Order: sequence, then C-alpha cells, then structure tokens
Amino acid sequence: MHHVAAVSTMPVTSQLGAAEANLVSLATGMSNSSYRAARPALARLWTWIAGISVMLWASLAAAHDMPTATQATTADVRAALNAAGVGKCRDQLEAELTGGQWISPECSTARAQATRALARGVKQKPVFGIVEQRKADVGGISLTLALASSCRRWPLRGPQSDVLRSADSEAAQCRQQRFSGPLTVTGIARDGRRIEGLLVLQVPADGRVRLTYAELERSLVARGYLGIDAFTRFSLGERAWAGTIDAEALRRALREAHLRWVLAGRGVPALFAIRHPEHERASTVRALANASTLLREERDYHAVLAGLLPPERFLERYLASRYRIAVENLFRSKAAVAGSN
Repeated sequence: MHHVAAVSTMPVTSQLGAAEANLVSLATGMSNSSYRAARPALARLWTWIAGISVMLWASLAAAHDMPTATQATTADVRAALNAAGVGKCRDQLEAELTGGQWISPECSTARAQATRALARGVKQKPVFGIVEQRKADVGGISLTLALASSCRRWPLRGPQSDVLRSADSEAAQCRQQRFSGPLTVTGIARDGRRIEGLLVLQVPADGRVRLTYAELERSLVARGYLGIDAFTRFSLGERAWAGTIDAEALRRALREAHLRWVLAGRGVPALFAIRHPEHERASTVRALANASTLLREERDYHAVLAGLLPPERFLERYLASRYRIAVENLFRSKAAVAGSN
C-alpha cells in the first residue's frame, strides 16, 4: 500500500528536496531514507508514465478521427497576443492564429512569440492532423497522414495550403507520428447540404491510404445519390484536416481523361458523346463514334460471311444496317438448308 501511495504523489514530489521529503513521509508513511533511495526509480517511473500518456492521447485522437482543429478560439488567441506583448502586428496575427494560416512573411518575430505563447496558453494541449504526402491521379488520391503533438509553437498552414504539412509541424517543433484509424469522407451537395459519413476509410499503422474515385462513386450510389455528380466538394477527416476534393475540378479531369482514351482508341466514343454532350469536342467524338460503328459493322459482316459470326447475332446487333438484306438472305438460306436435312 505504501508503494502505491508513493507513486500517486510523484507528479507533486518528483522535484522535492530534503524538506519536502519530510512531507512525503508524513503523507505516505515512507521514511526519508526510503524515499531518497527510491527517488531515482520513481523519477524513471514518472518519465515512463508521462511518455505513455502522450502516446495514449495521440492514439485516442487517432481512434476517433479527431485531430484538434488548426484554429484556436478568439479568446485564446487574444490572451496569447497579450502574453507575447504584440502591438504593431496584432490585427494580422489575430487573423492568422484564428484562421490557422499565416498570410505573409511580415511580422515573423511577433508571430514566433505569439505562436509560442498560444501553444503554452491553451488548457487542453491539441493534436494536429498532418498531411505528409498527397498524390492525385485520374483514379484517385493517395495520402500519407500523421499526427503532431507537444508543439512548442502553434503550427500554421502556409499561404497556398489547405492542410498542415510536415514542414509546418517541424517549424512548430512538434512531436510527429503516423496517423492510424478511421478517416471519414464528408460531402457538400449541390444544394449546399453537408452530408457526413459518405465513406469511412480505415488508415493502417503506416498512415498510408488511397481513396479511389470508383470506390467513392459506388459508396454514393449505394446511399441513393447520383454519384460524384451530386456534389460540389468532399472533405477528408473532421473539419477537412486531411484536405478536400473539388468535385467540379475532378469532373473536368475525368472528362479530359475520357477524351484522351477515346482519341487513343481505348475508350467508347459513343459513351463520351452521351456523357459530355456540351464538350467543345463532342461533335468530333460523335463523328468518331459513327466511323467506329461503321467499321465494326463491316467487320462483323465479313465475320458472318466467313462463318465466324451467326447471321442471327448480326441481325440482333444491327437493327438498321446497309448489310441487313444480304445477311437476312444468308440467314434464310441457312435455315432452309437446316430444314432440308
């Protein structure tokens, strides 16, 4: 029992001297000599407990997909500006700290002081979501995600970035580790509604995850939406800490990729013309679709003559064809021969 009580007093007594040790002996029943002998081991134990606490806190944040938002409250920001004694750049820094993003390289000294004061001043130490890597292609996006904690300064996004990067975490002198846990996709519909939980990605321990647009499309259709077309934007993670997807830009990219595939002979021209009738090259693709249809029809006709394609299959495939009369005659001849046998 004495040992349990001694450990529970360590947050208060880890730095006690001889006089304070007397108080410990009164509270725990441990003699001064016993306390002094156990003090190094207890100090190591407290260091271990503190490290475990930090890891548990980071794990808890990851498990709930809830890295703290990069924006601080106005009250905390103003308190930090007061503590740092910021005067000249106060309005700019207040806007930067509440928005979570630095605006210009001016006021760098005051910014460093204010971000340090803000990191020290908040009561609940935040955990920030970090995007180490993001790579997008026509099939989807690949992310490497991390968490930043125990920051000496409050990290801020760069002027052209919508997420915190590793460089921002390093500049703020944070402790960084890979994120693992659920990453929720939220959509903004065309009518402005915010729809959460459209898709939940499970991020493994290495922090690497890929979201394919086909997977997103299937999830949306399964929930009764008209796919990606029903949305204007998607956010990844709580308050978009892992970034956003511009659905309009995505549709443009997919449309141009489809066009490239068609012109390279790998896509279906007719589908492009139906899917994107307003495209500036839709008429070109429609002409290509017509030419492709005529070539396929001629190829199938010669397959019928060679006995490689049944005449009835050709007639089912081409309801209106320049070869239809010839194929019908061939079909009747074939039927007559079969009947005489």
